[in-house]
Amino acid sequence: KGGYGKRDKASDNPTFIVESVTRLAELRTTGQIAVAIDLAPDAGIAAAVFGDIRAIVEAHPGSAPLEVRWTGLDGTRARMRSASLTLSPGTPALKELRALVGTERVQLVRMA
Repeated sequence: KGGYGKRDKASDNPTFIVESVTRLAELRTTGQIAVAIDLAPDAGIAAAVFGDIRAIVEAHPGSAPLEVRWTGLDGTRARMRSASLTLSPGTPALKELRALVGTERVQLVRMA
C-alpha cells in the first residue's frame, strides 16, 4: 500500500511512496486476492474454454473470486468478478488455468 506525494502528482514520473507491504502468501490466506484471467477476441481461445475454466474452478474450491478481464478489438475493457465462482489461489489451480489459456493470461490480483 502507498501513494504519491502531493508535489509529484502532476509529474510525468511521480515517486510512489510505499507505506506498507503484505506478503502474497498472507493475502492468499486472508481472502484478499482474486484470480484474474485476461481474455480478448483475438487471443485464439475458443468459447468452449469457459466450460474447462469452470471445471478447474470447481476442482479447486477456495475463497478467491474468479475475475475475467476482457479487452475488445476496439480497445474497450471490461472486468467481471464472479460472486459465485471462487477457487483456491494455490499453485495447482493456477497451473491448470495457465496451461489452458496461457501463462501470461492468468494472474493473482489484490481485491480492492
